[in-house]
Amino acid sequence: MRQVIDPVAGGSVRTDGLALDFPAAALGSTAKEVALVTRSAASGAIASFRLEPAGQRLKQPVTLTCTADALPTNAHFFWNIDGALTLMPGVRTGNALSTTITSLGYAAGGKRRPLHASALMQALGADGRSRALADGEQGGNLEVRLLQCEEQAGTLRVRLNATDWQTDADRAIALHDELVALRESCSGVELRAIEQRACDALSLAVDNASVFAVTSMPAFKELVTSLHAAAAMVQSAGATCAAAGGLDPEARAAQLIEAKFDQLLSFVEARVVNAGFAGAATQAELTELMGLAGDCERLGLDAPCARIANELYPRVLDILRSTAFDACRATGAPEPSRLHALGQTFSTPQKFFGFAGYGPLALETDAMYCTNPGLSMKVFRGATTLADEITSRAKSIDALGSLNDYKRSASIKVPPNGNLGVAGRVPALRCADGTSATPNSCFASAAASLCATHATAMSTGWRRSRWRS
Repeated sequence: MRQVIDPVAGGSVRTDGLALDFPAAALGSTAKEVALVTRSAASGAIASFRLEPAGQRLKQPVTLTCTADALPTNAHFFWNIDGALTLMPGVRTGNALSTTITSLGYAAGGKRRPLHASALMQALGADGRSRALADGEQGGNLEVRLLQCEEQAGTLRVRLNATDWQTDADRAIALHDELVALRESCSGVELRAIEQRACDALSLAVDNASVFAVTSMPAFKELVTSLHAAAAMVQSAGATCAAAGGLDPEARAAQLIEAKFDQLLSFVEARVVNAGFAGAATQAELTELMGLAGDCERLGLDAPCARIANELYPRVLDILRSTAFDACRATGAPEPSRLHALGQTFSTPQKFFGFAGYGPLALETDAMYCTNPGLSMKVFRGATTLADEITSRAKSIDALGSLNDYKRSASIKVPPNGNLGVAGRVPALRCADGTSATPNSCFASAAASLCATHATAMSTGWRRSRWRS
């Protein structure tokens, strides 16, 4: 039976005692065709069906109901995934067995298809109709069978011993559903064995993660997936795991996730700092670093999230500022300006990159003073032709003390009709692309001022100016 499901009203597909009831928008925002096909009952099955498009994920849970006269009390739904039977949770009401599903079974390889156009077109033909599967092809296969608790528990123990479900979300979901179904329908020795296997699997995942070095976000996500999947299996099995070292495995897993995130932060911090200011490379490292806050929030890691904003980001940005300043001081390279350029999009006047304890203006000041500008000033009496220096009034301005400690001005007394001689290096502020800005050096009294504008970094010889008061 094939039926186009309306995105607003939803709809139903029915065939030979099996029904699929779709709520509104279960398949997205456009009308799509769904097929429910009756197949010849497999060996040992009460009934067999195929759902198409096989493995299609659903935006809303869909109700699946099987109705038959004299349906045995231990009849259950099973997905047939590549020939392996996977138990599904179900509810009996009279002669009806029902469950809710979040995908139209599983495609070949135990995968579920994403709910977007490109994936749908893989499952649908060019005309939008469901692609018919060959009889021998596995996908979307559903069976109604009798549940044998001891046999199914043995199958589950084997699956829990495998490790593929710890890194494969689709397999983990199928295994989770199977554990829930077994808990609902079976009891006794079978469940206790399953609970122990779930605890063993979580303990093994924790042990493996504890020696796993996390140096990148993909590696961290793989570790978190493994731990979360193992913890979910413990919860699905209803197990209470024995504590080791004062913590049960679930608490150890949560603690380990935070510790490994801290390890990741250390690696990324080191990479950002060591990258220097090599253009795109530094931008990529900073982008990854700034993206960690969002990843942290999505993972629900409260303590690491707080440390990122309050400690890590300010610390790294302080280190970058210091590194840029030291490089400029040693080589004259305009690294503070390069750093300033990297943060232009994300900065506020108060906080560079939104997190630093300094603003963009501080980096502009660093770029001006890290080249160690300096001026020497001498005072002369009388006419300019006579070098009658007042040596006791000579002063110098050595602008560079240390990072963020700059001497920017000095006062000097010039006698009436005297002269002020100035000599020194006054470098221009250089931008990230190497071009120069035009800073001014000014000499002023209450009544007048004299300013020199420099288009490029330069040195001045002794310049004597008549100073009248």
